[in-house]
Amino acid sequence: MSLTDDWKAKKIDTSKRYWVIEKGVPKPTTRLMNELGEFIDGFGYPISRKMIKEVLAPCDYDHLVELTEKVKTLTSENKHLSDLLANQDNEVETLKENQEKMVRGAKRMLDFQTQTIEQLRQLLKECKPYIQKEMETIKGVGFCNCDWAWKTSDLLTRINEVLNG
Repeated sequence: MSLTDDWKAKKIDTSKRYWVIEKGVPKPTTRLMNELGEFIDGFGYPISRKMIKEVLAPCDYDHLVELTEKVKTLTSENKHLSDLLANQDNEVETLKENQEKMVRGAKRMLDFQTQTIEQLRQLLKECKPYIQKEMETIKGVGFCNCDWAWKTSDLLTRINEVLNG
């Protein structure tokens, strides 16, 4: 025997709330009963027996309210977590943008340094013949300021190391 049959035979507990399917209502609803075994609407008026298609199950209304509150709480917590995640995504995007700016700045600095080094190498190439001529002049005159000759020779050696290394 089904719960609907028990209701029609007035054999169910009238103090409980029940899940019922009503004609014209797409979802099951919860309904209380009066002492005559009739389901009642939200204002306490009886609902015609013809409108009740099926009695599904007893409803623990307190538990239903508790679950509804939990759903509200979890929805709120979920929104909070979604907001945090969106904020975190924004922060990650900002960090990526900053990193890209730093990389572009580092590349510009490296390009500048490379260009400066190349200019200095070119300057050394241009100076080398003059320093070599000075060295030959020192040796050719026979006047040997040893310190000056040593420094000039050392400078030529270092220039050659930079240009050939």
